[in-house]
Amino acid sequence: MDIKVIYNDGSVGAVPATSLEYRIAKKEIHAFQRSDGWVLIESGPLRKDYQSSPYSGSKKRITDYDDYIG
Repeated sequence: MDIKVIYNDGSVGAVPATSLEYRIAKKEIHAFQRSDGWVLIESGPLRKDYQSSPYSGSKKRITDYDDYIG
């Protein structure tokens, strides 16, 4: 199953679910889409494997990316 992603350069694509964790660790993507909306890598709730400290901001998910990618 492919997961929609937004790369750091702003381009949109899809990656196999099995490679999402690897691409997050390599800092190749800016955001990815879950069933309930877009998640920013730098601020969204991710599994502990992906980040070293918990997110302390107020906005965890973004929905305005739907307009961005059409």
